[in-house]
Amino acid sequence: MSGMAGNVTAFNTVWTYDLYKSYIRKEAPDNHYLWMGRIVTVVGILLSVATAYIASNFSSIMDYVQALFSIFNAPLLATFLLGMFWKRTTPWGGFWGLLIGTICSIALWLMEQSLHLFSLGSSEGSSMWRALIAWVVCLAVTIIVSLFTKPKPDSELVGLVYSMTPKATVVETVWYKRPKVLAGAALLIFVVLNIIFF
Repeated sequence: MSGMAGNVTAFNTVWTYDLYKSYIRKEAPDNHYLWMGRIVTVVGILLSVATAYIASNFSSIMDYVQALFSIFNAPLLATFLLGMFWKRTTPWGGFWGLLIGTICSIALWLMEQSLHLFSLGSSEGSSMWRALIAWVVCLAVTIIVSLFTKPKPDSELVGLVYSMTPKATVVETVWYKRPKVLAGAALLIFVVLNIIFF
């Protein structure tokens, strides 16, 4: 229930404030946005109920979750990585890359599962291949569109893009708090546990 509540809250917040208020109706009283949030909450719950019926068509919940991850999370990861590490990424590049990557994954799923045009292997193997293809498509589209659209100025990217963010230098004087010592300890524990439980 807490996961459902979190998803519904995120859904109505993103719709009401990030999309509706920003692009559709910019100047409205707070009461209007409150009602919009309530309406979208009901829509979100109805969509959740509808997806339960879709999930019932899968052989297991794991197959359903992996299919969802291959459709939504793989392109989102490509968009996130490019936006975080490549300062030339533009909002339109991210939008079109995410949209086309997601559509590509849905199309592959439909061609394989509904139309039976080809097979990418087992259910989870198929999801992995779709995720990889959607990730590559999203990455390529984002790069191409970003190269043809105007980038944001460097001043707006500070704190958002890794190369534009000042790095804090921390000099640890205590030996047991140094990253190399901690990494070595973690590696040693990993090896010992693998030997014990192998």
